[in-house]
Amino acid sequence: MPAAEASPSQRWFDQYCRNLRLQFAGRSCAGAACLLLAFLLLQSTPLPSGQQLTLSFEQTPKVIREVRATHPKLNMVTFKYEENRTHRELMAIARERSREYQLVVANRGEEFIEYGDQVAWLVENNKSEEQVISKPAIAKAVLERVANWL
Repeated sequence: MPAAEASPSQRWFDQYCRNLRLQFAGRSCAGAACLLLAFLLLQSTPLPSGQQLTLSFEQTPKVIREVRATHPKLNMVTFKYEENRTHRELMAIARERSREYQLVVANRGEEFIEYGDQVAWLVENNKSEEQVISKPAIAKAVLERVANWL
C-alpha cells in the first residue's frame, strides 16, 4: 500500500526542521505563534477588495514538542495564554513548562482587562517570574533574554 501523502502542515513542518538544522545549527529559539504566523504568511495570497475570507483548520502536530524532540538542545521560547485561571494556576503551568523550555511567556486575559494593556509574565526555570506590561516592553524583555543565549 503506498504511503499517504503528507499534509501541507506536515510538509511545512518538515521544511522548517530542515531549515532550522541548516541555518541555526542549534542556536535559535522558536515559538508556536511565530511558526504559525510564518506558515500563514507563506500560504496566503492577497484577497480582492470585498471578497470574503473563509478559513478551515486541520489538526496539526504539536510543533513545539516536535521541534524539542528533533532538537533537544535548542533554546526555546514558548507562549502560554490562559483565561478563567488564577494567577497562581497560570504560574504553576508556566513553571512546569520552564523545566523543559528556557523561557515561557505566560499571560491571562483577565490581566489585560485589569491593566488595560498587554501583561506577560516571563518565567525561567529556577528564577523569579517577572511581570512585564505593554507589547513593546514584553518584546524587549524577550529579546534581551534570547540575546543572552547567543
